[in-house]
Amino acid sequence: SIEEPGIIPWYVINGIAKSFSGGGHKFAAGALAKGNLQIIVSKVLEKTKESILFQNGNSKWRFFWQKMLDTVLESAML
Repeated sequence: SIEEPGIIPWYVINGIAKSFSGGGHKFAAGALAKGNLQIIVSKVLEKTKESILFQNGNSKWRFFWQKMLDTVLESAML
């Protein structure tokens, strides 16, 4: 169970890759992108945040990932 202490949940990521015309397995996926690196990274991080928060629902991990991904997104915008 992902609610056990010390257990970090697994996240399905192939939907993130698909949104960038990529694909792959549930836990191993990728995509190719051309363009401005900062813009691409920002879009991937935003999609990742959306996906992870959706998968967390109201679990105890939601707040953790919200704060972490917000911090990463802020850093990427610099």
